[in-house]
Amino acid sequence: MLEETLTPTYLAFTTRSGRALLVSRRDISGLGVPVPGTRDYSLGFELSVANVGPSETTNSTLFDFSNPELNCLFPYASGARYTEIVNESRQDANGDGFLDLVLDLEVTVLGDVRCGGQELLENPRRAEPTLKRLVFLFDGRRLRPTPATERFKEYSQNPQGEAF
Repeated sequence: MLEETLTPTYLAFTTRSGRALLVSRRDISGLGVPVPGTRDYSLGFELSVANVGPSETTNSTLFDFSNPELNCLFPYASGARYTEIVNESRQDANGDGFLDLVLDLEVTVLGDVRCGGQELLENPRRAEPTLKRLVFLFDGRRLRPTPATERFKEYSQNPQGEAF
């Protein structure tokens, strides 16, 4: 069973032309084995941007992330990462006078899955979570990921961790 929850807050950015960019976050959670220290099991999250104009509004995906599924039918590779957003804010990260989007994440490297039949016998948390910061720079027109943030997207493209 999947459940989608929409964060009730939006982060707004005003463009040079006076239009508003609204960033919203959608969390996807479901039944699964929670990783110790987390609130529930998150299957992933998505950041969307609405570009609000006088006559039209356009929507686009800024960033999405899929967590590995904790199950025995399709086990992930050792070293897969479980990621959770712990804070989102607007800060001038690059000193250009514009507030940028900053996400603080907890990233947990997962160990091997230990199964008995089709049941998970052991929660595969390997280490304490580390903090990771993702930054999307705002230049007065649009939000763009930094190179480090762009590299982090690779984990989302292969959530089970086979390539890492």
